[in-house]
Amino acid sequence: MRFLSLLPLGVALLTCGCQTGANHQAAGGLALELDHGKKWVMPPAMKARMTDIQTAVRALAAAPQPDHAALAEKIQHELGELAANCTMTGQAHDELHRWLMPFLGLSAEYVAAKDPAVQAEKYREIQRSLEVFNRYFK
Repeated sequence: MRFLSLLPLGVALLTCGCQTGANHQAAGGLALELDHGKKWVMPPAMKARMTDIQTAVRALAAAPQPDHAALAEKIQHELGELAANCTMTGQAHDELHRWLMPFLGLSAEYVAAKDPAVQAEKYREIQRSLEVFNRYFK
């Protein structure tokens, strides 16, 4: 099953640069915080992965025949690269995980979606999640 192939990605994301597991408990419930009123700065290798995801999401919106399955695979690939290049620490890392963990779940739902209406709804949720990302990270 495809979902099972996502498990190593989830484990990698949970362990990248983490000091404690307690920070991940907050992923689903606490609001994101800015860095003293400013966006958190991501290392270039990590930011590149997020830029690639956002570019692919925007491209699908302009496509005459949206290929949700291809986009879902692209997002999964880039999330894997994000985890492989995770060098963030401290509160910046914690804030990223507060956003990233729900996004990882959403991405898994998008991969699993086969119904076009569900795919379209998950795509819209991904777009909204990326808007939130852009409010907190640069």
